[in-house]
Amino acid sequence: MKKNIDIKLLKILILFYTITSIISLLKKVYLKVNGYSYQYAEWKDIILEGFLLDWVIVILFMSLIAITTKMMINQEMKWKFIISIHLFFSLFLGVAIYFFSSIVYLITGQISLAEIDIKSHFAGIVSVVDLNFLIYFSMISIVYSFYYFEKTKKIELEKSQLANQLTNAKMNVLKYKLHPHFLFNTLNSISSLIETDTKLAQNTVADFGDLLRDLLDLKDTNLIPLKEEISISKRYLDIMTLRFSDHLTININYDESLNNILIPSLILLPIVENSIKHGYSYDITNLKIQLSIIKKNDKIIFTIENNGAPIKTKRIKYSNGLQNTIDRLKILYNNHFSYSMKNLKNKEGVVTKIVIPLMSTK
Repeated sequence: MKKNIDIKLLKILILFYTITSIISLLKKVYLKVNGYSYQYAEWKDIILEGFLLDWVIVILFMSLIAITTKMMINQEMKWKFIISIHLFFSLFLGVAIYFFSSIVYLITGQISLAEIDIKSHFAGIVSVVDLNFLIYFSMISIVYSFYYFEKTKKIELEKSQLANQLTNAKMNVLKYKLHPHFLFNTLNSISSLIETDTKLAQNTVADFGDLLRDLLDLKDTNLIPLKEEISISKRYLDIMTLRFSDHLTININYDESLNNILIPSLILLPIVENSIKHGYSYDITNLKIQLSIIKKNDKIIFTIENNGAPIKTKRIKYSNGLQNTIDRLKILYNNHFSYSMKNLKNKEGVVTKIVIPLMSTK
């Protein structure tokens, strides 16, 4: 029974009928004071019987109806049956008011059983049957509107939860693709060092162990603080720098006040890796990569510039790592991000820019 009682709904019904009762009372007061009606009615009868007693009976009756309605909704009864029940109860409202009023008067001794005139009271019930019908269905409309909006809110919440679960699932699929991608590339770098510098290869293996630990720690994380992303990127870039010796220079510039902003994990590595992979050419053997991160209004802007080989085609075909990054940005930010890659002026390198909304851990 308790699960069928909605306190919030009962408060709304009480507020609605309280306002209705006050308007009705003010009408009676106006008519009596100005001599239009109720000349022979006592003030105590107008207030006690016409307002307070009527208010209590209707609220109790409608509370019972609200509970019954919730039970019918939960049991998924047919609409024809539900409408029939409400039609019956709407006509029964006047009878309920008369019945409970009579009991109160009998208990308080205001009338005796012999004084009850069923015929005249029935006429009184009939005279207000249309008003009671409207009041009943007004309150029932409130009941069904309440449950409709509650159901709508529940559906929207479930949709939101399902969307979040789907987003997390998609992100995890993409990350599971991304982790092996960097691991294999790093192993290839170590493999090339073994042939040229065994001691350096050993040191690189140690760095690789730290990188592997960091990547495994990111298994279930979509967003991480910028300082963690920078730390992971530096481990990977240290390995790349060792591989290419003095022919690769990488600078990272950003304000440390941005350390706690949240960004997608491993967002920078595919871009830097792409710069290294495609930057070297027959003419360019010394590659310089400049990474800068700034805050502008409510956006974070990542700019990755290199002095490497320019893009030679108008339609860029992204590598798996870059396409993975773009797909993750779409999932996380919908249309609230931008990604661009183009040649610098005079084709003296390539610049990649990512703009995402500002999010902070604080």
